[in-house]
Amino acid sequence: MKKRQDLKRTINKIANEWLGKKGIIGISVEKIEGKFYIIFYVNVKDFKDSDYPKELEGYKVIIRTSEKFIPLGKI
Repeated sequence: MKKRQDLKRTINKIANEWLGKKGIIGISVEKIEGKFYIIFYVNVKDFKDSDYPKELEGYKVIIRTSEKFIPLGKI
C-alpha cells in the first residue's frame, strides 16, 4: 500500500510541475508488464521527444497524443 501512496504523491507533484506546459493536457499512470509508467498526453501532433523527460522520480515517461479529454458525465 505504501508504494501506491508514494505513486499518488509522485503523480500530484509531476502534475503540478508539468500539466499545461509544452502541450501537456493530461497525466496518468499505466502498468505495463508489471512496471508503472507515467503517461503524458499532449495536444501537439509533431512533438519532439527532447521536449519531455524520459524519466521522472524513477518512473519512465511515455508520450501520447490526444486532442482533448471528455469527462465521462459529458459523453
